[in-house]
Amino acid sequence: LVLLFRGRKHNVLRSRVDHHNFDLDQLLMGAMLLCMSVFLLPSVFMFHACFSAARLVVVFVYSLAALLVFNLNHLPATLLLLGSCGCLKWPREATLSLSHHPA
Repeated sequence: LVLLFRGRKHNVLRSRVDHHNFDLDQLLMGAMLLCMSVFLLPSVFMFHACFSAARLVVVFVYSLAALLVFNLNHLPATLLLLGSCGCLKWPREATLSLSHHPA
């Protein structure tokens, strides 16, 4: 695009820079491309970077929550908590007996 505003173009066949008089439409198209590349691309890049970082945080929090749920479902946490407070003791008065009734 720099060559466009200097009135030159790159000749691909001969690998050199030639002098050229561009039309107004070609200069306008070049100016629009330059504006888009200078002003629009950095803002699109920052939009992508910010929302990618936000998505990464959400995925990390979701993974931590899934790991917590997995551990709570597969570890005997209830038995460990009840055993630590002494709530798993059976009452001493309760006994089981079989009674035989003739039919």
